[in-house]
Amino acid sequence: MPAVPEVTCALVDDLLDLYLDGETNEETAKVLEGHLSGCARCRSRLEQRRRARVRLARLAWGNREVSDLLGADARVIAAARRRLRRVVFRAVAIVIAAAVAGWAGIWFFSAPAPPGLYLARFTASQIVVDGRTGLHIPFLWVPEYPGQRPPELWTVEIPCSGRPGLTLKVAAVTLEGPTYGPLRYQQGWIYAYQQEGVYTDLGHGSASFHPNEPPLEPLWDEGSLPYVAHKARGMTVVTRSGQVLASSTDIDLTLVQWNDRSIPVYRPAPDAHGAWTPVAGVGSGAGGCFVYLDPDVEGMELVDVVLPDSFGPLWVEVSGDPNPPGKAQPLELPWEMPTGWIRVLGGGEAGPGCVVLNPLVVFRVAGETYREEAGQYMSLSPDAPLEELYDLGQPD
Repeated sequence: MPAVPEVTCALVDDLLDLYLDGETNEETAKVLEGHLSGCARCRSRLEQRRRARVRLARLAWGNREVSDLLGADARVIAAARRRLRRVVFRAVAIVIAAAVAGWAGIWFFSAPAPPGLYLARFTASQIVVDGRTGLHIPFLWVPEYPGQRPPELWTVEIPCSGRPGLTLKVAAVTLEGPTYGPLRYQQGWIYAYQQEGVYTDLGHGSASFHPNEPPLEPLWDEGSLPYVAHKARGMTVVTRSGQVLASSTDIDLTLVQWNDRSIPVYRPAPDAHGAWTPVAGVGSGAGGCFVYLDPDVEGMELVDVVLPDSFGPLWVEVSGDPNPPGKAQPLELPWEMPTGWIRVLGGGEAGPGCVVLNPLVVFRVAGETYREEAGQYMSLSPDAPLEELYDLGQPD
């Protein structure tokens, strides 16, 4: 048989109010009464509490029999406690239900499109296809249930009309924002490259990629021209199992391939005082595209600047100091460049969405022709609505 706990005065004192309220069971009441019969101290405390209850009951109920008052007092207190427990339980249940319903309502109605992965709209974009091309692709992920993540992505296919398309291998996929947040979507990035290699996330939105194989052969056999530019017809993301997870035809992306390998990339002579350092950038509105040039060698002649057609015609600013720039003038090629800071401007509209620029620059120094790839610059309109940033009409 289980051991019977010792009935102490402290334990009895804790149970006296329940005993007076009639809320102890029969067995507990017998144990208490057995202790009270042999303990004068506890009997005295019981009588004190009973008299206090009588005084309180008379104030509330008037002159009635003490037995009625005590019974009424016990019934009222017991009923009040039961009602309080029910009210508290219901209130807690209502608060929890309201919170869950509110979260579920926000999560359900905040979906901008049916569940799926949606690619960014590429506008006025250009990348150079050189055998080691990389592309960072923004996307919108709408899960079916909280915490769902996209399946493993494998390749990004970028077809071209009537010729081989560009295939990029997915190196990494990132999602931004809480997985279980109130909004039923997350924004993310696909990092894809032509080659196999090592991708490293450096944090704060930056990353590095080191290919572990030599550059691939050119996509198109059109070597009679110095370079060729072809429009992409769309973009498709494929999973490891071969499933097409997302696709978009709302894309303005030009693929540029440099064909003439006899024209080298410019490298200044060891005794040159400066270097050719182009940098690309994107803005919006007139002059929305610009390429910085900083020639510090006399006799340089700018032969061509390869940019998306929507950024023409081109203008040029010349200044010894990049801030503030000089007055822009129409750019007529070929153009003999002065030393100092030069900015080539585009006059077109980039528009909302994702803009990727990878300009090619062709120039001559002392009669020799050189080329320079100005690096890749990406801009995603930060304040544009989701339906303008992403192609929400192509769920898969």
